[in-house]
Amino acid sequence: ASVARNHHEDEPEMKHGTLAPVAFALATLCVYASTMYPSAAGGDATEFAFIACDFPAVPHPPGYPTFALLTAFASRAFRAMRFGGPAWGSNFASASCGAAASGVLYAAIRDAVGGRREGSTTIATHAAAALGAGLFACGKNTWTNTIQSEVFGLNNLFVAAAVYFTVAFARDNAVGPAPDRSAAAFKHALKGAFTCGLAMSNQHTFALVGTPLATWVLLRGLFAGAKSLRSPSRLLAVLSVPFLGLTPYAYLVLASGTRPGWRNG
Repeated sequence: ASVARNHHEDEPEMKHGTLAPVAFALATLCVYASTMYPSAAGGDATEFAFIACDFPAVPHPPGYPTFALLTAFASRAFRAMRFGGPAWGSNFASASCGAAASGVLYAAIRDAVGGRREGSTTIATHAAAALGAGLFACGKNTWTNTIQSEVFGLNNLFVAAAVYFTVAFARDNAVGPAPDRSAAAFKHALKGAFTCGLAMSNQHTFALVGTPLATWVLLRGLFAGAKSLRSPSRLLAVLSVPFLGLTPYAYLVLASGTRPGWRNG
């Protein structure tokens, strides 16, 4: 009964906790969309825009399959709605990923600073989250590379998600040996592991962030707090899930067979 009561008590808090990051992401998207390239932006962005319009095709190595699939879907969706030019949908997909990254980063900073579950979220906590996420979103390199068809916006989203799941894992793994918190920490570890795998099918530089985060989670899960990853079955699951995130690479094999001219980029 107490578990059910706590669950219902958490629901309004979870809804309230989601509202601010979503609103921040939407506001960021409005800014990005207003400054977005209306068509091909040049360089690799032009190649990715053509790939999106010429699906199935393969970009230059290492192929960036997740981004290629995402932009192809977006380009076709907006063309079906007769909205924007052929490359507009690809650019908007990148901008949307960058905006979503700012919202996820907002949530990660808020939880790291205030600890939403403990009910200590304050105006100062939200201010810190908005400042941190805002400085990131409005940075010159972040902004300019997000408003065109480039892999960086999606990579930023994966990095922000990995940080968010790491913060959530640390919060629940540190509470103690209670089964409910240990199970929650394990779920966050699984989500983070899948995110790491999927991120590696987008841009390999994610490893510079993902590797230290994953190492920290494994060490904490095995030797500290609730030790939520000490179970062999849980540890095996966390180590296996990243491989599921690599499945988009199958697209490169299939697309190379149908469009052999793109095999070497």
